[in-house]
Amino acid sequence: MIGVMVPSVFADVVITSTIGSATPGCEVSSSCFFPSVGTVNVGETIIFLNTDSVPHTFTAGTPEIITGEFDTSVLMSGDSYVWTADSGGIIDYFCMLHPWMVGVMVIDSPVVISSPTNITFDSIPSTVPLDYGLIPITGQLTTSDGTPVSGKTIHLYGISNRNVETGGSTFTDSNGYFERSLQLWHEIDHPGNWEVFVYFEGDADYDSSVSASRYITVEPTVTTVPITISINKSTYEDGDFLLVSGTATPNEELEIILFANAENVVAREFITVDSSGSYSTSLETFDSTYMVFGEYGVLAASQTVDIYNVVCF
Repeated sequence: MIGVMVPSVFADVVITSTIGSATPGCEVSSSCFFPSVGTVNVGETIIFLNTDSVPHTFTAGTPEIITGEFDTSVLMSGDSYVWTADSGGIIDYFCMLHPWMVGVMVIDSPVVISSPTNITFDSIPSTVPLDYGLIPITGQLTTSDGTPVSGKTIHLYGISNRNVETGGSTFTDSNGYFERSLQLWHEIDHPGNWEVFVYFEGDADYDSSVSASRYITVEPTVTTVPITISINKSTYEDGDFLLVSGTATPNEELEIILFANAENVVAREFITVDSSGSYSTSLETFDSTYMVFGEYGVLAASQTVDIYNVVCF
């Protein structure tokens, strides 16, 4: 609150001390000051003017406690004091020389109507590998009619299915656009499913807004292991078992094929590599139409990636 002692000047409200108020009795009709209740808006000025023939003060508070928003000190007849209201509220005031003289000032805060906003969140990949790196997050903040909103803080937030959280913040440029990279963490042995969105908290001029969520899965990096093949014999006769073993990527599916003369399938098995990366199977060759003299081969092929190996005998 700002107050100075000046001659009477233009003001939004003038509060006067009424003639004869130095004598008790005016308090009965609340007429010691005029008006007894003054109303102004924040930022407007009030002149306290002593129009009585005796000295008075206009002091914020009550005879029991002085609150300090304003105090004219002693104004002689015809003197005035200008005060500018800088915050809203209701302020009691009185005359320190004649404490039955009381009044009220009502300070209204202006109603600020903020503008609705809309925040867009550009698309991101739905699935990325663990070693993908930072995820670029971009979008735009505008008013409801599409006008860009610049210089505002945009918050980024992501949460995984394991309740791991990540986030960050950035600012909108002169066209309302924003850009920031986000790291989506997850345990190396498990995929991480994330919900990601951006939001603007709002301020005195603009309403808050939240984007639609985007969903992304961060998958573990798949490390492929070359397929090796070993067989227990170099020659076979009809009715023999062919024992095939080797190594490959742990837990992947393999197709094992015994073929004759580079084209005829003699036997086929589908197996799963164990967690240590080893596999073995037995191919049965009893009564096979294609078990004839000649060259044979074993093919082991992955069912998930384009990797295979062939051994001929």
